[in-house]
Amino acid sequence: MKMFRLSLIGMLLMIVLIACSSNDKSDQETNDNSNDNETSQENAETEPADTEDEEDESADDNEGSGEEINNEEYLSLGETGEVTGVLGNYEITVNSFEIIDEIEGEPSLMDVLVLVKFEVTNIDDSPIVGKDVYNGRLFNDEDSSQGNLYDFESVKMLTEEEIEPGETVEAEMIFDQNNSDYYELVFNFGALESNATILTWRFDADEAS
Repeated sequence: MKMFRLSLIGMLLMIVLIACSSNDKSDQETNDNSNDNETSQENAETEPADTEDEEDESADDNEGSGEEINNEEYLSLGETGEVTGVLGNYEITVNSFEIIDEIEGEPSLMDVLVLVKFEVTNIDDSPIVGKDVYNGRLFNDEDSSQGNLYDFESVKMLTEEEIEPGETVEAEMIFDQNNSDYYELVFNFGALESNATILTWRFDADEAS
């Protein structure tokens, strides 16, 4: 009888130990699952922030590129630009311009005629031919361009005459164009020389003489 009781007590102790072990294991699994959920939640909260940072950096890069694209340098009336190329090296200063309706009795075929007055200074060691600087186009505010006209004797144009080193000469060119809030005068636009300098003057219509 005594041995039976001891055996019964031993079995009860084993059952209690097994039950405790199962509870400890269950608690451990619960804690592990809880930790995993907390880690997943932290990652989920962190990843959108990283994505937002990347988007912000991308936006900044695009904005910078846009600024680089839009920040073209323009010269204003009275300013001088330097041209270098195989035809010679010279400086151009656009001094003023006029907007007129007709010239030599002939009206504009578009809206207006734009008469531009400028100076050329030869900074080369050799003479340059005056007509070689006549590679200009006038753009309006709709980005439509026109080449300069050659048919008017009253326009002081440079022709076959040579400009000596150090010499400065005054000249004019005239364009047929539409009415515009501003104009852009581009020298060497579409030049055949790949290394020729391209200069752009921008002036508002209300700056006309």
